[in-house]
Amino acid sequence: MAQTLLQLFSEHEDAIVADYTAAIRASSGHYSTVSTDELEGNIRRSLSLVVALSENPGDVEARDYVHGLCRLRVPQGFRLEEVMEAIFLLGESVVPIMRRVWAGDDTTRQAAADQLRRGLQRLATLWAGGYWAMQEDLMARKEAAMRRLSTPVISIWEGILTLPLIGDVDDGRSRQVTEELLSNIVATQSDFVLLDITGLGSINTAVIAQLMRTIRAAELLGAQCWIVGVSPEVAQTIVHLGVDMQPITTYATLREGLAEAMRRLGLRVVDERAR
Repeated sequence: MAQTLLQLFSEHEDAIVADYTAAIRASSGHYSTVSTDELEGNIRRSLSLVVALSENPGDVEARDYVHGLCRLRVPQGFRLEEVMEAIFLLGESVVPIMRRVWAGDDTTRQAAADQLRRGLQRLATLWAGGYWAMQEDLMARKEAAMRRLSTPVISIWEGILTLPLIGDVDDGRSRQVTEELLSNIVATQSDFVLLDITGLGSINTAVIAQLMRTIRAAELLGAQCWIVGVSPEVAQTIVHLGVDMQPITTYATLREGLAEAMRRLGLRVVDERAR
């Protein structure tokens, strides 16, 4: 029966392609942006894939082709429901021809229709899998970009880095903070790091332990790492938690920490207005 369906597509391919092209262009504005040559080429390939998938749902060539199209279509803004509608419309373009060709042969027509349905369903499954794989990849990339933006290591002066921590710091973000900081220390050969906790969401023993691990790692690379932005409320919280901060240098503000780092580097800021 697969050969019968393939023969149908071969003999009436031009009619199917013409009808289907018009149908999907009318159903979605996104498809109207695809060139006619590209669209017709995709349709002809899809017809052969429907035949292959009707017999073998695990067809590797079909999977690779569909996932390749997903990588092209998702960044172009195609929604999954648009693709599902297009697959449904392919069936609508084929069924009338099947009815005409096998008008007097109900058995063959029904068997071919069942074959067509299986192929289209498996094609839709491949599209859904490829689409969600692409979405997950895009989300992972966006999350990675957001993590980088949430841990901006800033070279505030030659030899001095600052890292403002904003929001909550969990294990995953702590690793990101440490990796970003260490790579910047090596790249800039900085002597001082100011961890600014002014915008930190919450302070608890786990967060303090993570900060101390980051500080120790920075010090192993030869950089002195201080905590700045310690408000009275944060100081009280640390005392209440009973955490020993004795080995850690802290400053109430970023300004104070920067002034001390500059002093140790033999630098000083001169107010030209005083002259």
